[in-house]
Amino acid sequence: MGTIVLNQVRLSLTQGLPQLILACLLIALSNVTLAKDAELSSAVGQVKGTANVVIPSWFKQSFLEISDDAAEAGDSGKHLLLFFHLDNCPYCARMIKDNFNAEPNSAFIQSNFDSIQINIKGDREIALNEDVQLTEKALAQHLKVLHTPAILFFDSDNRSVLRIDGYRNPTRFRIALDYVHEKAYLKTSFSDFSTTRLKNANYTLRSHPSFSATQDFQKAAVKPLAVIFEDVSCEDCNEIHESLFARDDVSKALSELTVVRIDAMSSEEIVDVDGNKTTPKAWVKSLNLTYRPGIILFDRGQEIARIDNRLYSWHFNGFVRWVAGRHYEQYPNVFKYIAKLREEHLALGKDVSYVD
Repeated sequence: MGTIVLNQVRLSLTQGLPQLILACLLIALSNVTLAKDAELSSAVGQVKGTANVVIPSWFKQSFLEISDDAAEAGDSGKHLLLFFHLDNCPYCARMIKDNFNAEPNSAFIQSNFDSIQINIKGDREIALNEDVQLTEKALAQHLKVLHTPAILFFDSDNRSVLRIDGYRNPTRFRIALDYVHEKAYLKTSFSDFSTTRLKNANYTLRSHPSFSATQDFQKAAVKPLAVIFEDVSCEDCNEIHESLFARDDVSKALSELTVVRIDAMSSEEIVDVDGNKTTPKAWVKSLNLTYRPGIILFDRGQEIARIDNRLYSWHFNGFVRWVAGRHYEQYPNVFKYIAKLREEHLALGKDVSYVD
């Protein structure tokens, strides 16, 4: 752009102007152009969509000796709830807003659970039990907490009875709360409990241009494959189709692998990735997949990752590309790969939004 402008000036000014004046004009214009080019080249993108995570004041002020906290909760007829979060996490902020600060779940949680917050980057010392005493961030690594929020429920004997990774809408989260409060974990799986509670839902499965059809997932999983499990109880499916799958960047990411959507309640015979004859309903149960739409990413016959929580486009695309490009071979941790993508975008002056 600067070269074009300078040439135009030369053409218009070389006639009738003293060479000294012309030289001064050209130098001045060149300096302005170079300064503008330097400004553009040094532009850095911004991260947008982060959220201030404010823990409710009624969370328990604990000495972080979890065995004692679990016993105290049991003595009051409650369960212990550990809320793992991360500063500026939009999913954590939404979880707090929709569930911990809003009815009908807020009062129910306060009445039936002792809640403790844990920052997965924090340095407070925590005694999970007599054998495990770590900092917050070390405990998160020990428990393999990758998604935030992550919520772990414990009984009075300090046994983990349920874990929820990622955001859940109020209806879905209430089912988890009921499962723990009613001690249904003593007699049934969370998957079966959820199915019973959501049997009256009426979502109609929607199509998408990226969806393919197959009954033999062993053959399909030789290449990078995404299997999307939906069913009539999927309250989040309409939102995800409209706000996620409808995006051009998401469609482009999905086009990089084979995508198969199946009805998780179907009894139609299929062949799973291990070559076993089964049904989608039985396969979901064996996979212990409790969220809809649950998405599992396979490659070379192996499960590489699963998306069993609500993700916005930035993180969703990161997961898909991590598997589609087999970047998991270089970056075993998907979030390190996504962080690399973020830094590349920012260095190019592109903004990164966590909530689009």
